[in-house]
Amino acid sequence: MKKKLISTITTAVMISAVLIFSIISASAASYSINDVTDIQKHIAHSVILSDEKVQEYDLDNDGQLTVLDATIMQKQIAGIDVNDPTAKPAPQYIKLDKTFLNLEVGKSYTLTVTADIENFEKSFVSSAPNVASVDDNGKVTALSSGSAVITVTAANGISAECNVTVEKAPDSISLDNTSTELKVGQNLTLTASAKNGATLKELKWTSSNSQVAKIASTDSNTAQIQLMMQGSATITAETYNGKTANCKITVSGSVVKCIDISSWQGDSINFEQIKESGIDYVIIRAGFGNLTSQKDKYFELNYKNAKAVGLKIGAYWYSYADSEADAKREAEACLTCIKGKTFDLPVYYDMEDESQTKFEKAELTKFATAFCEAIKDGGYSAGIYANLNWFRNYLDYDSLGKKYSIWLAQYYTTNGKDCDIWQYTDGGQVDGIYGNVDMSYIFNLNIIK
Repeated sequence: MKKKLISTITTAVMISAVLIFSIISASAASYSINDVTDIQKHIAHSVILSDEKVQEYDLDNDGQLTVLDATIMQKQIAGIDVNDPTAKPAPQYIKLDKTFLNLEVGKSYTLTVTADIENFEKSFVSSAPNVASVDDNGKVTALSSGSAVITVTAANGISAECNVTVEKAPDSISLDNTSTELKVGQNLTLTASAKNGATLKELKWTSSNSQVAKIASTDSNTAQIQLMMQGSATITAETYNGKTANCKITVSGSVVKCIDISSWQGDSINFEQIKESGIDYVIIRAGFGNLTSQKDKYFELNYKNAKAVGLKIGAYWYSYADSEADAKREAEACLTCIKGKTFDLPVYYDMEDESQTKFEKAELTKFATAFCEAIKDGGYSAGIYANLNWFRNYLDYDSLGKKYSIWLAQYYTTNGKDCDIWQYTDGGQVDGIYGNVDMSYIFNLNIIK
């Protein structure tokens, strides 16, 4: 009798278990991932479910649809025990790193979720997935212009939102200037615009030759271009989606003036007046010959006063060298005299003395090279000063020009050779200096440190 009773109870339990499993299986089988999506859309207010559907989907029987209902449904579909004791805890609060987000079509941004706990179950949904989609990791992708609300919700219904505005992508862009001719020292502002009215952000500006035209700064859809040396360059503006526009710039001539001074101008130069007259650069004679005693008697005074008013300074050393070794001694004397000084322009070797014309071009080129290399070894930039006749007949202009800065003296309407600086007159008049002064145009601002 006892065995029969136990058998009856066992059979009843097995029958009950089968019935319960059948009910769960039937429930799970009646739902699909589309039902889960409907719950998420209802939570995000992108669709409104009927009262009957809300009651049907309210699997936790709390009177409302939350992510917990969607989670229970997903577990049922997957055959997972909804009462799994290993289920992750739910947070008391969550927030997103962005509550407002502006994106252009084609761009994306991954939202960061923070809460009072880690590793909790959450889901993302977009109120307008055709405008901005979102994946399970919170990566928002802008698809078309408009607005959408991205909602992240924890299993207990706690949620946070980010309002996304998607701006149209530019289909083409243009610049307000497509071709222009300017001079060294001038600046150009370029402004880009989208033909379809799209807002331009994060434009990439490039120069085909930054030695000629340098992009000094950018701000939204504008760029400031600084003209550095003679030549040509193309400035390109490019959008994030690959739309481009160009401006070709040809640079010829210069507006940058420079004077050079020595003891010949005396000790009463007014450097403030020079600065106020629009001169920003001065090259000061440091001395001549191969002895430090031949230092220009006003070099220290001129350097100090020019520095005090903010002029950019270079130096030159007049040569009498009669050998390569002598040129090196002149460099040593020069370096001693300028020790401790800083210069914005190179230190130039002034080669024009009549006593040197008896030497061959190759020899004089060696003199120049020896001086300049020693100056470079001393930590300074180096250059050669000479007139057009010397660069044609007494110095190897091509080889020297590849290694050192060229300062050409030619008192004419144009310069006969390419150069970094062109001394165009010895009869200049500048406020702050009594009498005439040599004046030059700087054709290459890249020599300025």
